[in-house]
Order: sequence, then C-alpha cells, then structure tokens
Amino acid sequence: MNFATVVVERGEIFPSPVTAYGLTYAKASATIPGNGDANTAHLTSLCYEQEGPKLNTFMNWEKDQRMLVCGQIMFSGDADKRGEPLEIIVNSIVPVGKDAQMNEIVLGNGFFGQGKEDVVKQKSGNYRVNVGTTLDNSDHTTWFYCELNEGLWQQKQDRIRSGRYCVVAGYIREYRKEDGDSPYRAIVARDFTVRKDKDGGSGSGRSTKSREIQVEPAPVIDI
Repeated sequence: MNFATVVVERGEIFPSPVTAYGLTYAKASATIPGNGDANTAHLTSLCYEQEGPKLNTFMNWEKDQRMLVCGQIMFSGDADKRGEPLEIIVNSIVPVGKDAQMNEIVLGNGFFGQGKEDVVKQKSGNYRVNVGTTLDNSDHTTWFYCELNEGLWQQKQDRIRSGRYCVVAGYIREYRKEDGDSPYRAIVARDFTVRKDKDGGSGSGRSTKSREIQVEPAPVIDI
C-alpha cells in the first residue's frame, strides 16, 4: 500500500459522486503547490460518501483553500491514464494556513525496474531509476521514476537491482511541458529500504532473474 501526507489546494469539485474501487466517493481535483504551474503536482481526491465530519469538511472545501490530507495514493494500471492525475483516497482532512507546505509519500510495494548500471544521472545531479508498483491483487503494474540524490546514491547504489522489491519514502514531483500530455512524474527519495538478499537469490528467496521486468515507455524529460 502507498500512503501520502500532503497539503493540497482544491480545484474543481464534481457535483455527483463517483464509484471507484468498489465504493462511492465525493470527488475533487487538487494540486500540491510547486514552483510555478509546470512543477505543480496534480491529484484527484476521493472522499468516502458517508455522512460525518470528514465528508462535511471535504464538501465545504473552498476553491484554492489549503488542506492537510492524509490518505492512500492509487496508481492506475491503465497505460491510457498515465497522463491523468494520481488519485488519493482521503483518510483524514484538516484545514491549514495559506502558507502551509507538506509533501510526503511512502511507496510500500515498489520494485526496481533497472539495475544500477542502467541508472541515469540527470542535469539536476539526481540519479533516476525506473520503479514499478502493482495494484492490489492485480497483474497491472504502473511505472514511474524514483530520483536519488548524490548522498543516497553513493550510500545505497549497490542495493539497486532489477526486480528487487523496495520501500521508498520521499515526495512527489511532476513536470509538464506546455505541449505535452503526459507529465514527468517521480518520487524524489529521502530514503529507501530493501529486503536482505539470501544466498543465490533476492530477499524473497528467489533469484532476481526469475522476475521478468518489462518497463513500459514513459515520458523522458531530462531535468
């Protein structure tokens, strides 16, 4: 499971509830404020349609008002939806001041799609590696980028192998070109952990070669 604690501003609120993941939700677009529109991360916030303080706060959420939202981040397995905002199922929502900032995410079920020899160093100085995450009880995999700073790369680069499971803590970063439909989307890692290898295989007891990794194409923007 993947969790986020973020301060977001409300965009459009949808007048009718939507059905998703087997439940009914109130829906609103939201953004994690960034440095300019191109660097703003977009989300779709979903609040369970059940009378109570949480839903009341959500429905009374004013446009451009900032809220601290804690919830579960959902990654779509549909390649056609790659350019659409990530969805967050709201577990809690609290009003905060107009200058409040928070952008924290924990990817709990990720795995590396590349070995360290394929990692790309960006112009920013960060190192970029493909990371996949699977949906609950599903074969669908969503691919995106994980960025590592120089210190984290030097400390843990030997732990990066294709197919190796990982847990990543960091923050969401998006970048959109003016003429592009799909954003560059990454988790900028503050840290990550992996399961210790066993002799002859990965931490799961199997050789990492037994997991066939097919990385789907994703937008590449060298920033």
